Amino acid sequence: MPHGHEDPYVCTLSEKLQEKAARELNETAESRERCFREIIERTKSRPDIRFRCDEAFLLRFLRARKFDVDRAFKNLVRYYEVRKEYPAVFDDLTVSSVRHVLDMKMNITLPPECRDRDGNRVGILRFGSWEPRVCSYGDTVKLSVISSEKLLEDEEIQINGITAILDFGNLGMRHSAYILPSNAKMMMSILQSVLPTRYNTMHYVNLPPVFEQGMVIYRQFMSEKMKQRTKLHTGKAWKDSIKDFFPASCLPSDYGGSCPSFDEMCSSFNNQLLDWEDDFLRQQKNFGLVKKKDILGSKKCSENDGGLAGTFKKLEM
Repeated sequence: MPHGHEDPYVCTLSEKLQEKAARELNETAESRERCFREIIERTKSRPDIRFRCDEAFLLRFLRARKFDVDRAFKNLVRYYEVRKEYPAVFDDLTVSSVRHVLDMKMNITLPPECRDRDGNRVGILRFGSWEPRVCSYGDTVKLSVISSEKLLEDEEIQINGITAILDFGNLGMRHSAYILPSNAKMMMSILQSVLPTRYNTMHYVNLPPVFEQGMVIYRQFMSEKMKQRTKLHTGKAWKDSIKDFFPASCLPSDYGGSCPSFDEMCSSFNNQLLDWEDDFLRQQKNFGLVKKKDILGSKKCSENDGGLAGTFKKLEM
């Protein structure tokens, strides 16, 4: 059954963003209204899921799938179903549960003033900063999910997408045991078919030889579109290579830019996530897969009482 806020979406996008959304995503005031009705109607076909159905939330999925209701609804269903497949990632999906990962300073979304040459927001993941002895691979993916959820609150990012820098510096033998097809499938599945995020380009930098085989494994689970948007910056001159895509004013100082260091900027980003935790918990509460006993109980109640109509009939007797 659909559940959620009743507040209708109010468009506050700039004229430029509205034009881009119409041109690239098929989004207009008319298509929004029509698709909201259609996707909410489709949620009724899945009583095993309590959907969050406020229009601002549904809009993330519609934009990610260019207002194709079939694909958007499939993405929305997958968003909930995946929680059962990967409990290591989605159980206890809270910022507090990954505080130890935050301390490793692996993941950051650069502030709005730091954009690539196309004007898009930029995220950086330093995979080599992960210490497997301290936290599981699932916890690192969990942090990526939470960070993505925070990003998706920004309508500009929903429309423009995000450009990612994946830094594999300091990747070593301690990580090699985790470059597995199962882990690759989990990560690619969540990135491509679960989170309604539009990725512009994935820049792989600081690549050690050990990653060559790992890249072969990960590419098996990439869509053709993601493969086309993947750029490898090999060799010691990778900082010079990425300057073709990122101005110095966009990058941390340790990436050849003029911004503060990655660690300094990451501390600020981590604090934003921690401050956002209560809001995130409220957004997640009461939504997701319904337990079988609850579905059966609801069905039995409906059969015995005739639903709300039966209740009112009894009151009238």
